[in-house]
Amino acid sequence: MTSQPAAGIERAAEWLRASPRVLIGAGAGLSASAGIDYTDTHSFARLYPGMKRRGFRASYELIGRHDLSPTTFWGYWALHVQHVRFRAWVAPVYEALRELTRGKDVFVVTSNVEAMFVRHGFHTNHVWTPQGDFAHMHCITRGRPSCAELVWNSEPIIERLLEGLDPHTEEVDAAVVPKCPKCGGNVFFNVREDATFVETPYAEQAERCVEWIRSAMSSPLLILELGAGFNTPGVVRFPLERLGARHEDSRFVRINRDHPDIPPQLDGRGVGIRGDAGEVVASLWVAGQVLHRGHV
Repeated sequence: MTSQPAAGIERAAEWLRASPRVLIGAGAGLSASAGIDYTDTHSFARLYPGMKRRGFRASYELIGRHDLSPTTFWGYWALHVQHVRFRAWVAPVYEALRELTRGKDVFVVTSNVEAMFVRHGFHTNHVWTPQGDFAHMHCITRGRPSCAELVWNSEPIIERLLEGLDPHTEEVDAAVVPKCPKCGGNVFFNVREDATFVETPYAEQAERCVEWIRSAMSSPLLILELGAGFNTPGVVRFPLERLGARHEDSRFVRINRDHPDIPPQLDGRGVGIRGDAGEVVASLWVAGQVLHRGHV
């Protein structure tokens, strides 16, 4: 079922107030609300005019495109990753989420790879990023077992790429195109694209998440899902639905602009709110303040 926004927000605020533990699941819709929207043609034209001149319209069109020349490919990705991962960024929706859950035991599972939760004050040991992180790079040359598990920091690479960037063409000097330090092969950011993705850097995150969920099964739990649609539903959306169904003392809140429906097995314990994540979280904050004053 999907609730009317006002009724859904009031119920979600009540559940949040009553829950000592909160599991946040976040997808691309939350990033978009923070200003990282891979379908946004206007921001793309402003940020990457060189790529627009080449006929591209939005960042999603560059995902998985390894057929560009290396100098063009790395010109775009250096600009993009510097913009979304390494520049100073204050996103109101993440700040509001932090305040909304202050004082509670919180764990985050997110398919987003820009580390926005940690950058906005969520504890790094309570965040799992199963799809990777732009802060790491890995070798994508197949058949190289000696470097199959090797990852390294991307920020120094980004800095060298930007130093060798032509601001008009948005191409980098061929001399700064990064290569694997082990085999000399092609590299990319350690985000899940194909079978070359290196899981190792996120294994401890996964273990901590499993342990946290195991301990949460004996207490009231709020599962708060934001912007997790059907691009990669097996990462956030479906696992959280299954967890909510198993945990009889849990409540499930789904905030989604396009797909807010709650599955039948969560009927009565779940609410779906259609809307932009930032706007809904702001409304939850207001509703929570009203509830707080009513209980003082």
